[in-house]
Amino acid sequence: MSEYVEFVKDFAKRTKENLDFIEKNHKNNNHQVYEFTQLVNSLLGLIVIPKEKEYRKINDSFVKTTTLENLKNKIERDDYNNNSFKQILRRMRNAIAHAGIEIKPNENNNIINKIKFTDINTTNTEDKGKIFIIELTHDDLRDFVEDFSCKLQEKL
Repeated sequence: MSEYVEFVKDFAKRTKENLDFIEKNHKNNNHQVYEFTQLVNSLLGLIVIPKEKEYRKINDSFVKTTTLENLKNKIERDDYNNNSFKQILRRMRNAIAHAGIEIKPNENNNIINKIKFTDINTTNTEDKGKIFIIELTHDDLRDFVEDFSCKLQEKL
């Protein structure tokens, strides 16, 4: 296993490569793999690691305009009224870190096809009680992870 040279960029590249490998093997039925679980794991890593290392550099250019617009359109509630990419990323990260995610299967075949992120601010600040909710389909999530991982490699 080779070392990381530029940790966040290398992590983003490896995350995408791992996700591609698992999705390929899932489609080929070569192995028992769980592509949606890997997608969520990939998202978790891509949100948390840059947040802790390079968050100050992240802005709306870290995803395509179409990806950002799609994310904004999927927001069900935003008490903060700030849906910049950086804030959406922060709210999704908080939802993951505080177990505010709900996995939703398709009603017809029980295959996971949506994930709902709910961030409820419980801190003793002026934002206490504010809520952010976004629900993404599998395809939305996959597009986001793909786009964000590529942009992290380009921009950091």
